[in-house]
Amino acid sequence: MKKNVGKSDMIVRFILGAILLVLSFTDISPDELLDNLLVVAGVYLFLTGLIRYCLIYFFLGLSSYSKGKTKMY
Repeated sequence: MKKNVGKSDMIVRFILGAILLVLSFTDISPDELLDNLLVVAGVYLFLTGLIRYCLIYFFLGLSSYSKGKTKMY
């Protein structure tokens, strides 16, 4: 499994995943289905940031991970 989530992408995933999890546990919405979707999305974002591999990126052929220094053109 090759890494396809870069450092800045990883940080954004951690922050968004944490926000979604907090929103789902504070019962802001009256809909239980929305709370469950927020939990699933939050856990997915948090885990993909942790392992630095995103299955959606794999199927789309995308990657934000770079091994070396990025060249600025």
